[in-house]
Amino acid sequence: MRTAILLVTLLTCAASTHAAADQRALASSLAAAGDYAGAARCYRGTAAHYRQVGDQQAALIFDSKADQYEPALIGFRERSASPEELRAFYTGAKAEPVYGCYIGVNCFQDRNVDASFADFCKLAGKPHALFYDYGRHCSISSDMLDLCRPEGPWLQAACEPDCGLGRVTAGRQLDDWARSLGALNTPIFLRWGSEMNGDWVNWNGDPALYIEKFRLVHDVMARLAPKVVMVWCPNATPVPAIDRYYPGDAYVDWVGVNSYVVAIHNNNPNASAERENPADLFADVYRRYAARKPIMICETGVTHYSQALGRPDYSFAARRLGQLYGCLPRLYPRLKAICYYDVNNLAGNATGRPFNNYLLTDNPQVLAAYRRAIAPDYFLAGPQDRAGPFPAYIERLADGQTLSGSVHLSAWAKSWTIAPVVQYSLDDQVLAYSAAAGTYDCRLDCSTLRSGPHTLTLTMLDKPGGKRLKQVSYRIRTAPDGI
Repeated sequence: MRTAILLVTLLTCAASTHAAADQRALASSLAAAGDYAGAARCYRGTAAHYRQVGDQQAALIFDSKADQYEPALIGFRERSASPEELRAFYTGAKAEPVYGCYIGVNCFQDRNVDASFADFCKLAGKPHALFYDYGRHCSISSDMLDLCRPEGPWLQAACEPDCGLGRVTAGRQLDDWARSLGALNTPIFLRWGSEMNGDWVNWNGDPALYIEKFRLVHDVMARLAPKVVMVWCPNATPVPAIDRYYPGDAYVDWVGVNSYVVAIHNNNPNASAERENPADLFADVYRRYAARKPIMICETGVTHYSQALGRPDYSFAARRLGQLYGCLPRLYPRLKAICYYDVNNLAGNATGRPFNNYLLTDNPQVLAAYRRAIAPDYFLAGPQDRAGPFPAYIERLADGQTLSGSVHLSAWAKSWTIAPVVQYSLDDQVLAYSAAAGTYDCRLDCSTLRSGPHTLTLTMLDKPGGKRLKQVSYRIRTAPDGI
């Protein structure tokens, strides 16, 4: 009897695996024919199969493929909001803004600004609330600490216990370090032992020991340096290991995540990443933790030159910068800080993987894209007063809304086509096209419209007047004289 049951089980699994292979083949065919939505559905089905048989890593891989193909289009409008409304996005953590996102940078290897934080901010057109650099357990450079100010900028310190977790112990060294940070009387975002879920760091491999040591550092800082903000920061991948290293809500102030926007993976020209949208990189960590902790992108960068490709692509970088920063207020309003890695990893003085150039200051097109991306008030140049004023609320459009005056509309648009455009129409009359990646802005002047009901339609196209990729419509009312 047991043999018969086992045989049936094996045959069922084999049939299921064969069906999954058929779905993968169909997805490739649909993508080649331009049916990206159909390809996404097939990849979702393949992911569901692997999840059912217990292969979580394969499920994540095929969900990621589906993300690349699945079109998304959501309309938004800016409006003023009360502090009470905005506090729906606020957890009350240390140094957390009520609404908005701190911007930060590591520019200390950027020769174009002589490694000067102040000079970088001038080029970027805006002060930055955070700067970051790397240190070791119980060690942050005095140069970095000297830049800290209670009124900003604040330091995000990536301290790496490369001495080994076994040597992270309670005692005088850790206490003295905490007292020195506490004496500064300013918030310091302490990103201790980040990327612990990756096998490229030597504090990976023993989640229980990692949690023990993170909690130890937290407790000492809470006692001797209460303004230190403990940031727990996995890498965006591998996903299955992330939760096993979480120290617990009582020991984490902010949750961070690291990931980079590249054209190819691992310096392999056959491993293209050109179709991976930046918004998808941080989704899993956000989904897991944002309901209870503010989220920080502790380090990220967008390449404009990949070593293996051997050529610059400034347009790729400009589009991806717009998408990276544009997705934050629209999709991730509880993501409260983003720090950019302004470094050329191809240069001889750089550390890390020498495959990409992430510098913002190398090319006017890339720098201009960054300046545009961080220009909105949503991206905070310094500490925010919890009493306000706050940036305008970027709210999803919904059926039944009443609009009046001059309305700032925008959209989140994602497709397999790297550079789609969004067409805005009112009652079937085209208002505008927008190709502003990440925001797709449009102004609707309600004073020129009759009062009453209208249909506002957003259409994502592969180019102006081109193939329709996705469409959404909203039933609205206009009140030109206000409401």
